[in-house]
Amino acid sequence: MGEDTWKNPGIFLSGFFNLKLSFERIMEKENKVNKKNETVTVISENENRTDNDKVRQSDVQGVEENCKKGDFSAKDGTSCCGEAVKKPKTRGGRAASYIAKTAMFTALAFILHVAIRVPLPFAFAPWLELHVSDIPSLIGGFALGPAAGCIITSLRVLLKVAVQGTTSAFVGDIGDLIIGISFVLPASFVYKSHKSKKSALIGIIAGSLCSVATAMLVNRFLLIPFYAQTMGFSALVSSLKALFPAVTEENFYGYYIFLSVLPFNVLRCALCGGITFFLYKHISKLLKMF
Repeated sequence: MGEDTWKNPGIFLSGFFNLKLSFERIMEKENKVNKKNETVTVISENENRTDNDKVRQSDVQGVEENCKKGDFSAKDGTSCCGEAVKKPKTRGGRAASYIAKTAMFTALAFILHVAIRVPLPFAFAPWLELHVSDIPSLIGGFALGPAAGCIITSLRVLLKVAVQGTTSAFVGDIGDLIIGISFVLPASFVYKSHKSKKSALIGIIAGSLCSVATAMLVNRFLLIPFYAQTMGFSALVSSLKALFPAVTEENFYGYYIFLSVLPFNVLRCALCGGITFFLYKHISKLLKMF
């Protein structure tokens, strides 16, 4: 600028204002860039928030659909009603929970087996006693799987033998075990394939049909031949004459299998299956807490 600048103040002021104007333009450009970056950031955050809301809504809808279907095995982290629950268990925690629940159902099945045995001599053979000890096995099979249901049934029979002993050289206990597993295994297996109320009902019906058929076969080829050998066939015929006066040794199996064993086991399966169907949904909610 030199000495002329100092001698002419107008030139100095003009240069100053030009410098100021350049500086303001630079700051304005920087502000525009910053605002643009902020706008992009806000849009990105809104998009992420929208995506998260969609995922969360999808998860809740999935849980609600499972509830409507009767699926009580929602993923860890949400309950059947979409409420938050405990964090997923570790492998050791799941094993401990499995064992504890199996033991609980086994104890309950044993108590029911011992405490509730109702003879119906006015309708069936006098040695047939109605019991509901298959209910814990069915609920355990639905909640923990077919293997657990079979384990509960087996442990229940073993506990009965250990505590009360056997009056049939274990033949009656083996028959009880076979008939019980034939009920629990098909029912829980069908339910496991697709967990819904419809599958539960179909499973119970399938298990009932298998159990009734198995009971007829077990009585015909295992239990009655054993008791006929130990007690005498005539004693069995005499015990059944009060209910069926026309029964003889020749037609004993026709009366006993089709008029006593068949309807008795249909009643047993209908009772146990019906109670299980209406109780399981409520009990499953409690099981998910442990």
